[in-house]
Formats: sequence, C-alpha cells, structure tokens
Amino acid sequence: IEIFRKVIEQAKTSFMSGPAGMFEKPGFENGTKAIMNAMVDSKGLSVLGGGHTSAAAERFDLADSMSYVSTGGGALETFLLREPLPVIDALEKSKKKFGNGQ
Repeated sequence: IEIFRKVIEQAKTSFMSGPAGMFEKPGFENGTKAIMNAMVDSKGLSVLGGGHTSAAAERFDLADSMSYVSTGGGALETFLLREPLPVIDALEKSKKKFGNGQ
C-alpha cells in the first residue's frame, strides 16, 4: 500500500479501473480503500472507471472527492486509449446516412 501511495502522491493523474480485492468482504477492503484515499489526497486528477470501482468509492464515501467517476470501465479505458467506440461509430454513420435530423 505504501508503494502505491508514494507513486500516486507524485502522479499528475491516477486512474483506477477495478477494485484491488474483494472490497465487499470485511477485512479485504483495505487495499482498495487505501488506494482511493491516496488518490483523493493527491494533488493530481483522480479518475475511477467501472461499476465495482464506483460502488467501492460510494461505499467508502469517496466518490464525491474524486475528479471523475464512470460506471463504464471498459468504455472509459477505450475512450482514454483513443480507440474506436462502437456506439460513436454507429452514430457517425447514421448522421452521414440520415443527416442531422432537422
């Protein structure tokens, strides 16, 4: 936990996609909670992605202290990696085919 804390403390942005263990079970939440607290305490941007990750942040009352929380973990990762998002591709094709609907 201390190694993660030191790295997060110096990061300009920290991104967490998935909890660090089975946070729902008492005694197994320490890693996830500590990493999230380090993200909140850091001066950098703190981004959470995924349903389980956002649920953990809510459980630890940390969600409102994060810079950004998304329940779509995989989609957020895809977006950040600048890879194509299927729904956006479909919307762009629809616009080309049908116009903007006005």
